[in-house]
Amino acid sequence: MSGHLAFALLLLVASVLPRPAMAQEMARALDALPRNSVVRLRGPELRRVQGPIGDVVGDTVFIRRGSRMVAVPIAGITQAEVAAGRNLVRGMLKGAAIGAGVGGVIGAALATGQCDNCDRSQHAQFGALGFGLGATYFALPGALAGLVIGTKDWEPVRHDGYRVSLVQAAEGRMGIGISLAVP
Repeated sequence: MSGHLAFALLLLVASVLPRPAMAQEMARALDALPRNSVVRLRGPELRRVQGPIGDVVGDTVFIRRGSRMVAVPIAGITQAEVAAGRNLVRGMLKGAAIGAGVGGVIGAALATGQCDNCDRSQHAQFGALGFGLGATYFALPGALAGLVIGTKDWEPVRHDGYRVSLVQAAEGRMGIGISLAVP
């Protein structure tokens, strides 16, 4: 019963607190980022814009794309993320998966090509064996390439204002947290 009461109280507090406009929140959050931070912006009319952030002027953010600056209206942004470094383990796993897939296809093609006088079940057996051997053989070089290249980690750009979220409480319980920005 107390859980229902807490949820109802949370909804009441969230509906009563004044929230700044989303575009103003986004403008403040983007303006707080260091210049030349790599951002990824998404929106219904934007699709995806990615690049180093420039200036935030009024209701527009400027993103560097090559040698030119692209003006992006902040009102059209629904999601903004900032690059937070490289993740080598994720790159290694992604490279291993790509290497295994490519190697498996090549191995299956080579193995079934060697079987001239085989019936269907033997073709399937040779194909499966070739796929397994090719995937195993190519997974390691793919993992090494992915380890060297890595992938970017992205973190959401945090808005000012208040946020309501679930938080881990004592003894494995879940709680409701409210974060308020203090000027």
